[in-house]
Amino acid sequence: MAIMLRGVKTAVRFNENDYPKVQEELAAICNATSQVSIRDKTDMIISYLRDHFIKSKQTIKNPELARLLVTGFYQTSQIELLFASCRGNKSFSKDLENYISSYLQQRLEIF
Repeated sequence: MAIMLRGVKTAVRFNENDYPKVQEELAAICNATSQVSIRDKTDMIISYLRDHFIKSKQTIKNPELARLLVTGFYQTSQIELLFASCRGNKSFSKDLENYISSYLQQRLEIF
């Protein structure tokens, strides 16, 4: 399903089956970071994907992941577009965040 740039309708909730590219992009992140000992991976990744923002404290603790995120090493355009398109739909945005968090926690070693 193509991601709408006009915005996700208010009544729509996130359904992972509607966005297979999101899962593909998350799988690539997991594969690339699975062997890296990083604290707070999930929060850092979600923060960057949602807002293009990483707390300076996280950057200091996890410079390798910060570098990979901000240099575009990961192909995350679909997730980023989806976050941008659902800014007016808090339920959708929260569902998306919860899905990403759950997906990453199930596949990454969390420290």
